[in-house]
Amino acid sequence: MKRTSVVLLFLSFVSIAVWAQTNQGNFVVGGSIGFGSTKVSDAESTSNNFSFSPQAGYFIADGMEVGLLLGFSTSGGKINGNDVTKYTNTSVGPYFKYYMFTSNENFAFTLRAATQFGFRKQDPPIGNDIKGSSFGFTVSPGFTYFFTDKIGLDFQLAGIGIHTTKPNKEVDSTTTTFTFGVDSFSPSLGFRYFFTR
Repeated sequence: MKRTSVVLLFLSFVSIAVWAQTNQGNFVVGGSIGFGSTKVSDAESTSNNFSFSPQAGYFIADGMEVGLLLGFSTSGGKINGNDVTKYTNTSVGPYFKYYMFTSNENFAFTLRAATQFGFRKQDPPIGNDIKGSSFGFTVSPGFTYFFTDKIGLDFQLAGIGIHTTKPNKEVDSTTTTFTFGVDSFSPSLGFRYFFTR
């Protein structure tokens, strides 16, 4: 009986510690990083891409986080030994995230609304750089699993979104894309670190 009491007391302590990470006044930092490389020997082509997306947030109330998202990605490569156009994208914007804990206190469903302003550049092998811009708003479901009282794993779906892209600021042409449902299933993973007061 004594052993059971100790275990229950320990579990209660752990669950309180995890819940406390999303309490008002706490900070969180996190993000994701990715790298990909493809080589096709028949065509003597290679392509590389790199992405980095840090974020930082503050809990304005229990389970309610506001913060700033940053994004950077680049891609390029070679075909038959010749450089292809290199693309660089940078973005910044605010977000709001709400945590809904389940009976398992280490697991929370999340809902995030985010706005991002982007800047893009195409660097062709010949000719001048082409600069453009983008704007996006998304509402996306996901979940966070807390491995410890300070480290969580984020899984975020693409959700519902609207994105407007102007590939070339010198040309009066924009593309607007609306995403919803199964076609927008583009998940991302990232780790987050929670600072308590």
